[in-house]
Amino acid sequence: MNILAFTKQNSAVGYHRIMLPLHYMKQDGLINGHVRLSDTLNDESFKGHNFDIVIINRMIEGVSVHELLEYKKKYGFKLIIDIDDYWVLDPWHILVHVYPTKEIIEYIKAADFVTVTNELLYAEVKALNQHNVDIVVNALPFDEDQFTDVRTSYHKTRFNYVAGSTHEQDIISIKNGLKRLQTDTEFRNNAELIISGFQDHPIWHRMATYYSGGYKANFRIQNILPIAEYMNLYNDTDVALAPLRDSFFNQCKSNLKVLEAGAKRVPIIASNINPYKPCPYVIKAETSSDWYNYMKKLAKDAIYRQEYGEANANWCREYFHIRKENLKRKHIYEA
Repeated sequence: MNILAFTKQNSAVGYHRIMLPLHYMKQDGLINGHVRLSDTLNDESFKGHNFDIVIINRMIEGVSVHELLEYKKKYGFKLIIDIDDYWVLDPWHILVHVYPTKEIIEYIKAADFVTVTNELLYAEVKALNQHNVDIVVNALPFDEDQFTDVRTSYHKTRFNYVAGSTHEQDIISIKNGLKRLQTDTEFRNNAELIISGFQDHPIWHRMATYYSGGYKANFRIQNILPIAEYMNLYNDTDVALAPLRDSFFNQCKSNLKVLEAGAKRVPIIASNINPYKPCPYVIKAETSSDWYNYMKKLAKDAIYRQEYGEANANWCREYFHIRKENLKRKHIYEA
């Protein structure tokens, strides 16, 4: 079984849905043939091997579904499309006017098999492709490589939000609770706010202002890291945060933030919506007061932090290990 997979090399989605799974499948002997990663589709992509399967996360930029199907006809491969996000963005999303919604829909319809991350996406894809659709959840190689717990110690409780530039509205949804915390003497004495993944861009500067409550004390940033090292951003973490503004697009996201916290054995506070609502050991917040109260409690209660961190870590390892999901991938690829 030879596999040709397409993703951008610096893509976080591609890393978790394409690169990391294929790396461990090859390492564990689940793939006996050749695996090639590419970000460009042309005849050169197929040279040297007869590829049985082509895997694409969402779509290939600049390649129409007509062109893709011409390559499929020419080289005779099975086409698997992986979908990890809903393709209709929220009206406030920064990419809403440039996102290739129509093209992703066409790719889904053309696929021989579609893999998705959760039940909501499963239902949406089934409405477009009546053939083979299955759920392959996001999963991690816990306690290996960058997914090990090598956190540093610190004299304050560190609340870390590892984010991307598309999460401005999510931070805005909790900014009042964060600002209230920054005016709380007890919290300032016991805690520090960290935002990670920072880049020198106006969006990030706004996000940092919302997150810090406009205060420079008890706040710092961590710059973006290469995708193969990004989990090191969690090494300065005692509590992870995962705010999400409630919308259907966000409900279709995966629980990857929970898994990342689990890898580092830290508790996580998240918005009480899917994808976090079903997670039993996530501390779920609905209002600004919830965020304020949970963060205050976690700032000073080390036992509470440890209990929730360990419980979530164990749950993640039991149900979301990459080797378990890779067995499902193997079955799908060989079907």
